[in-house]
Amino acid sequence: MVRFRKFYVSILLLFICGFVHSSDANKEFIKGLEYVIDGDVIKAKDTFKKAIKIDKFQVYANHSLRILSDYNNKVIKKATTISLFKALLNNENKKYQQALSDINESIKLNSNYAYSYYMRGTIKIYLSQFKQAIKDFDKAIKLNPRDADSYYNRGLTHGYINALEKSLSDYTQAINLDKNIYYAFYNRALIYQVIGKFDLAIEDYGQVIKIHPNFSFAYHNRGLLYERKKEFGLALNDYDSAIKIDEKFSDAYNSRGGLKMKTQGFLLAIFDLEKAIKLNPNNGQAYYNLGLGLYQNTQYESSIKNFSNAIIINPNNIDAYYMRALSYRFLEQPNKAIEDFSTVIKLSPKDAEAYDNRGSTYYLHLKNKIKGCADYAKACQLGYCKNHNKAVHQKLCN
Repeated sequence: MVRFRKFYVSILLLFICGFVHSSDANKEFIKGLEYVIDGDVIKAKDTFKKAIKIDKFQVYANHSLRILSDYNNKVIKKATTISLFKALLNNENKKYQQALSDINESIKLNSNYAYSYYMRGTIKIYLSQFKQAIKDFDKAIKLNPRDADSYYNRGLTHGYINALEKSLSDYTQAINLDKNIYYAFYNRALIYQVIGKFDLAIEDYGQVIKIHPNFSFAYHNRGLLYERKKEFGLALNDYDSAIKIDEKFSDAYNSRGGLKMKTQGFLLAIFDLEKAIKLNPNNGQAYYNLGLGLYQNTQYESSIKNFSNAIIINPNNIDAYYMRALSYRFLEQPNKAIEDFSTVIKLSPKDAEAYDNRGSTYYLHLKNKIKGCADYAKACQLGYCKNHNKAVHQKLCN
């Protein structure tokens, strides 16, 4: 039995505060941080505004203007402000321990400023200190219950520790506070997708696209859901949109190629699958889909090469071992087939089809009745009885 690619989500809990930004906007944001640290607040403001003009979703540039407004309104003093911006700069440069030291200094100078706790929580996410991060977001929310981003990042952190109900609750609260917080809609959609609430996920991806029409990941993941619901036309439209927005989106090419292979035939899928691999040579799912198409077109040696590449990238890719085993069997290499079926069984002990096919390989190709019948019986115990019943009926097995 051919195994089409598994339904999967390409990116899970992708951002801390929606970080998919224009590189030009990021450059301006970093310049602005440096201006503040050097004491030039006016230039810093102008630069942050420039970053936002380039990319209105540059979250930290918006945050930085808020901090400067608090400084100008004497909510926080200069030393607190400088420590905060040092933390932001070191965080941006991935110097997380130094950023943590800076933000601790900021909190020491002013223990009642909500954003400092928000920022410390964010840094702790990068350091994988999730429980401590949650405590900081709790404090930030206590000091400023109207801050949507604190709820968002707490939701993100709950997601990292698999507390999905709490994560959903926080994303929903963030959305209630800010109807344009597209990254909360996006991550909530991802969780709905993972837990099987597909219609709710589709609705949230639609909101993401409404707010941020050039967000290619939302189109791609909604396309996966439409494909799962067998609404192939809508799925293809979303994959097309994702690729139009981002011509280097390897996963979108792979998904479109996989869909074309199922609905239009392998020849129309080849370009997309090869393009996906060219864009990302580590795209194991694309190698798998290409191998599947080659297998269906009886090009077994080529299919084996692609399944092998998929396995190199992900040694736990059960479907790739399974399909490579079938390919080996067609090439009359039963021992290699049995080795791969055995790997599938080791990785997935309740895989009835793997037992059944290994049984057929033993029985029909290696003439090993004892092992073949044992595997047929095991497959039947797991719910796949076709070959076992046939063999028993014909008195080939007990």
